[in-house]
Amino acid sequence: MSNMFSEDVVFYNHVSDSELVELYLRSSVCIIPLRFGAGVKGKTLEAMHNSIPIVSTSVGIEGMPGIENYICPKDDATSFASEVVKILKNHNYASELGFSYSTYVSKYYSVELLKNIFS
Repeated sequence: MSNMFSEDVVFYNHVSDSELVELYLRSSVCIIPLRFGAGVKGKTLEAMHNSIPIVSTSVGIEGMPGIENYICPKDDATSFASEVVKILKNHNYASELGFSYSTYVSKYYSVELLKNIFS
């Protein structure tokens, strides 16, 4: 991990729930560069719930119905990096992305909807 050092990027291993809340409050973008995996990614939904703009590969958003209307996957390094930079440089764009996620989360993952499914 020695080659993964930067003064602008911090890598975390395990964080508590309270530390995670603090990280979300200070975060400008959530990057999800997954190349493999399956099913709904809890951290993707958690970032959406916290209105953090997301840049993800298609693997990071798979298993989520209708998600392509909110997050356009970036599966090559150039478009992925470009989207991260766009979010970091354009506050209005970032805010619009983050705000739009509340509609998605309410539609597919609200507490009321889950109560109806599991009751």
